[in-house]
Amino acid sequence: MQADPGLFHTILNRWRRSTEGVPGRAPITLLDEEGPRALAGPALLDLVRQRAAALKDLGVEPGHRVGLALPTSEAFIGSLFGAWWLGAAAVPLAPLSDRQDAAHEVARLARPFSSVGARAVVTTPRAARLLLAEGLPAVAPDFDAAPGATLGGVPGTGTTAAGPSGADLAVVQFSSGSTGHPKGVCLSHGNVLANIRAIGEVLRPSYGDVGVAWLPLHHDMGLIGCLLWTQYNGIPVVLMPPEVFIRMPARWLAAMSEFRATLTSAPNFAYQLCATLHDNHVRDLDLSSLR
Repeated sequence: MQADPGLFHTILNRWRRSTEGVPGRAPITLLDEEGPRALAGPALLDLVRQRAAALKDLGVEPGHRVGLALPTSEAFIGSLFGAWWLGAAAVPLAPLSDRQDAAHEVARLARPFSSVGARAVVTTPRAARLLLAEGLPAVAPDFDAAPGATLGGVPGTGTTAAGPSGADLAVVQFSSGSTGHPKGVCLSHGNVLANIRAIGEVLRPSYGDVGVAWLPLHHDMGLIGCLLWTQYNGIPVVLMPPEVFIRMPARWLAAMSEFRATLTSAPNFAYQLCATLHDNHVRDLDLSSLR
């Protein structure tokens, strides 16, 4: 199932191939309180192209950094791959929290985005207003491309959009900041692919695999280990927002049962929490598909 490492130098190229190569299965399904929303191949590709065109209208060019402070959503996925489509790098951070002091939260976002010189920041409407007041070029996720904006070509196919190379910056991954100011680590597309391939050597993905995960996409375990790893290998993945798991841990188990998941990933506390669930929450679940 794994691709020849010599064929794909960026996750974008491989994602494009995987999106086309999963007939009858949605590469990504978003699952929240409102139910599942499948992002199928053509629709997913259109989403990314639209986000790339809108970012281009904001002046994003190859080598620029695009900040992402969004929940698990179409907006995050479209903006992430849209930035790569343009040859820009993504800088993911946790979205603005309504439970924390607004000034503290704005500083938490503004400091790292300013430090990397973000050309644009895609975030929630409230955060966009607050960051604009700090002088950062922030937009809400429903921003649109200018009328007539186009992106000719597909990265990696020899047409007009060349896309990034393996040596180009893919992600600036910031630390949690629990012991000081968050520190950014620069990961190239080659670095990300090396990580993805190392995971694959252990998990040995197969065509029948299905992933379910709730890990936040601004964290490397959720971004690389769950979203990008599955997309590289053409494995459908069901993504739940972490807040859904925190409110309803049994929903994670129910999703694995419903979608016949073979793979999942989470820190130890999540499994320990599920072990304490009442029998009523788990009585009708079937987790036999997990490997």
